[in-house]
Amino acid sequence: AIIDEGKKYGLDPYIAPGDEVGAHPETIDGAKYYYALVKKNFPQTKTVLTVGGGWSMGVNEEEYFKGIVDIWSTNRWLPEKINIVKKFPGSTYGIYNMGTTGLGTNSPPIVDRVVFGFLGWKTESTDISMWVYAFGNLLNFAFTQDSGIAGGYVFPTENYSKEGPVPTIYWEAVREGVKDLKYLKTLERLIKEAEKKQVASAEVAKAKEVLKNMKDQIKESPRSYDVMEGSKANTLAPAAYDKWRWNIAELIIKIQEKMK
Repeated sequence: AIIDEGKKYGLDPYIAPGDEVGAHPETIDGAKYYYALVKKNFPQTKTVLTVGGGWSMGVNEEEYFKGIVDIWSTNRWLPEKINIVKKFPGSTYGIYNMGTTGLGTNSPPIVDRVVFGFLGWKTESTDISMWVYAFGNLLNFAFTQDSGIAGGYVFPTENYSKEGPVPTIYWEAVREGVKDLKYLKTLERLIKEAEKKQVASAEVAKAKEVLKNMKDQIKESPRSYDVMEGSKANTLAPAAYDKWRWNIAELIIKIQEKMK
């Protein structure tokens, strides 16, 4: 039923029988059973496993779940592990819980923009997600600690079906990050098309230079976005990302004009 419902909206459902299993070793055997069961009965549906905690504890999660997990979503950027799982047939990887809300952090909204945009782009993640986006009860904000940060990206309303959720500035930051990612992907696509047609060589060279400079300024160290342990995300001033987007937009227009 879930798969059919997803198809109505052009969505590909993911199934995650377990959550951060490696960080709770006592659940590994049970999770392996259910991941294998899902792959057997719904082979066309991708499975997701949230990892990172287990890896940092020395648990080789990739050895337990190779062949039954399609998307490895990590909450710690560990290149040596990512390089292993991305070589598994059909496997991809993503970043998880590197944003702000729901974690009780004092990180500013710009972190969400970077995580869902430029960081996701640099790490070539196919999946960018958080553990929670909204709670059903205004008083149920987990992991807020003493930070004063609300637990979700949106607030529920009394008549949710008619009024919808009330967004926060953090949610708007996620929206900006998604827009950044769209601009980046558009420019990369145009670069490939221009190279194939052998046009706009100067503009393509400039675009590649600009993108490389951006990548060099985006930090993805294991600690930079490990908000659960109090690390502060290594971001630039918010205005810098606005300037980056304008630069990308200008390059898109210049390449498009040369391709007419």
